[in-house]
Amino acid sequence: MDFKRNLFFLCILFILLFSFTAGCTSENNEKMERAVKLLESADERINDLDFEDDGAIEIKSQMKAANVDYNEALDILDSIKTSNDDEIKMISALEQMIEADIILCEIIETDFLDFMTHLENAQAQQEKRNWLMMRAELQAGIDSLESAKSRTASAKSKINSINRNDLPSESKGDLEYMKTEINEVQNILDDGISELNSRITESQSSNYNPSSYSSFSTYSVTPEPPAKSWHKAVEDTVQVPKDKYYYWEFELSKGDKISVDVSTDGSALDLEIMDQYNYNKYSKGTTGEYKCWGRDSIIKTKYEFSPAANGDYYFVLDNSIVPDDGAYADANVNVNVIISKYY
Repeated sequence: MDFKRNLFFLCILFILLFSFTAGCTSENNEKMERAVKLLESADERINDLDFEDDGAIEIKSQMKAANVDYNEALDILDSIKTSNDDEIKMISALEQMIEADIILCEIIETDFLDFMTHLENAQAQQEKRNWLMMRAELQAGIDSLESAKSRTASAKSKINSINRNDLPSESKGDLEYMKTEINEVQNILDDGISELNSRITESQSSNYNPSSYSSFSTYSVTPEPPAKSWHKAVEDTVQVPKDKYYYWEFELSKGDKISVDVSTDGSALDLEIMDQYNYNKYSKGTTGEYKCWGRDSIIKTKYEFSPAANGDYYFVLDNSIVPDDGAYADANVNVNVIISKYY
């Protein structure tokens, strides 16, 4: 999928160059900034996808969302008014790029996913030794690749319509690289069509022995993962002594979701979540110098936390004079605690 990411990157590059170099009005500058944010949003949606591990539903939904961003960016560009010929050419080149992006997203959302589904079905029919239905699914897979090939040609046409002289010198080499990548994609599609046609021909032979041929499974759609839910990691009743604290330590990965349910005996205390660096400061009593997440002066609360980086994190119930603006019960506090992880 590298060719696709190059397209997205180049779109953002063009629009940034335009916004920095063109003598735009204040209104046009605001429009360009909005378009940049939309392109960045589409790029983030697609780059976050894992085409090997993510299921078909996730891929399709993200492609649809990316296309919404691209189309909104196009509408913004269409609304920009300028009389400068160079600016007009630059905007036109950018619009061609975005339209090519939209086509490529549609290829993945429809043809690519349809192709994988048909191969998965062909595999199932082969296992049942239903050669007729297997060939029908393989032919449907070919049709999906042919559709992808036609759409890729349309994207290529839009890219080829861009005049290199309309681009900044820094971007001309990127444009040529992108053309090469699209040509490579077309070659891959041709190879796929040829391979599936060969399999259909082989299956029509009287000596056809499917056990001697490779499986279709390498092309199949990754099954949707099991539905995620909350799982309890801690369920406990503890006593936090006066002027002391109680903690649980977890090794977490970036993006993990943790929920903390706390209910006290009526006395307030503080819930503080710290990474290793700040916990070291806190545990040494460096009042006011550490940073944390959480809530102060709680009796009953539910707090959700997601770390921004991998590492060890400390979930602390504090019944001391730290922090300065926190709770201090001046007595032992009994607490019911449930800590859950979403996976």
